[in-house]
Amino acid sequence: MTFQNEKLKEEYEKVVADGEMKAAKLEGLEKATEKREQARQDLKGLEDTVMKELQTLHNLRKLFVQDLSNRVKKVLFSFDNVSVSLTLRVSFLSSPHEASTEIRVSLEKMTTTMTVDLAIWSKNKKSSSWK
Repeated sequence: MTFQNEKLKEEYEKVVADGEMKAAKLEGLEKATEKREQARQDLKGLEDTVMKELQTLHNLRKLFVQDLSNRVKKVLFSFDNVSVSLTLRVSFLSSPHEASTEIRVSLEKMTTTMTVDLAIWSKNKKSSSWK
């Protein structure tokens, strides 16, 4: 009977050791699962933050494009008021070299006209101050 008791005691110790080993393994797996879940939640929070930032950037880009469009319209409108014709702008798009030459010539003419006008104005100003 002692032989059977020893054998049962050995088997019992094996079962207990095996149970402790499996409990330790289970604890490790539970910790790993908790870490994985925490990482998943952190990633979800990061994704939400990135989405918000991307939406903000998208909205800022839209505002920038609108502002740029408005500024271009204002500049084009002011060019129209300064007698730069629509054909020059269209030809500039179709043939940059020719259009830039035409614009340069147009600007030279405008500069000459303004220089002459300035000279006449200056002459009139001087003659009126001597009187």
